[in-house]
Amino acid sequence: MTKKLAKWIGYGNALKIKYFFQKPKPKEIIIDICAACNASCPFCPRLYMPEERSKGYMDMDLFRFILSEAKREGIKNIRLYSTAEPTLHPKFDEIIDLLKKDDFFVSVSTNASMLDKHIESLMKVDILQYSIEGWDKESYERYRVPLKFDKVYNNIKKFHSEKIKRERYPKVVTNLLLTKKTDLKRYMELWGEYIDTVKLNFMLEATVYQDGKFLSRKNEILKDEYYSFGKQTRNFLCTYPFNILTVAYDGKIALCCNDFSASMNIGHIKEGVSSVFQSPVLQKIRNEFLTQQLEKCKGCAFFSLPEKKDIWAVQNSVGELDECYRRKISWEIDF
Repeated sequence: MTKKLAKWIGYGNALKIKYFFQKPKPKEIIIDICAACNASCPFCPRLYMPEERSKGYMDMDLFRFILSEAKREGIKNIRLYSTAEPTLHPKFDEIIDLLKKDDFFVSVSTNASMLDKHIESLMKVDILQYSIEGWDKESYERYRVPLKFDKVYNNIKKFHSEKIKRERYPKVVTNLLLTKKTDLKRYMELWGEYIDTVKLNFMLEATVYQDGKFLSRKNEILKDEYYSFGKQTRNFLCTYPFNILTVAYDGKIALCCNDFSASMNIGHIKEGVSSVFQSPVLQKIRNEFLTQQLEKCKGCAFFSLPEKKDIWAVQNSVGELDECYRRKISWEIDF
């Protein structure tokens, strides 16, 4: 269901209509195979994660169990990222082979620092997303601490060189988080050759789960770089509680990609996909969206509203790009 259609019908009513005849069922599973990350990006919610949730790797038997559940439920889409860097998993190549053996549609997001070690495996995935901000060495290393620009840039160039030799390769995308300082023209000139689609989003404040609610938190290091946002007061819509199951590295169920702590006691994947997706916690959150009476999720940064003047400014920046770059832009910003 599109946001435009939902707005026309009314968000709560749109969800009620959609799920009147059948209970929600996951269409996609996010598997956070790795809790560790080799970056400490200043805008990332990882900065506020409980320490005990910030390390560890998914056990392979648990991973195989999740795949068996996905097959049993007819779920074909698997995302290998949520809170960490998936290529750090010591069995990453084996994980990709298991997924493609069963013909899953696989998406991987990576900061590309380990790209050179997994080129053959990553050629097998369907969508490869690079997490890269910055339009030169200085700006890149400001946003992607403590990764090194030269290493990542050469990795991405190397992957592209290999990609164009192959018949089978992934669609390469990046989710560019815009700040007041972003130089879109230089960004596209630097990275555009190696990326098929650049998805544009504003950099939002980090979302953290605290005292039973999701809250937005601005990192003081970047305080002058965030755009200004208003807070949504109605028409709340989120597909995660209705369509996507997020599994943390230890099998705990997280609400969504912003639930970095996985501390809501939704359940454990060993209970089975059908069981955990109908857990009382998830049902309560769905009801909040159906009634538009949000308690836990209202403060999520996802519901931040950019100012129209900033959207127009970004549109103008896109319009000034060369045609070869404009064709690669995908608008993720809600107008």
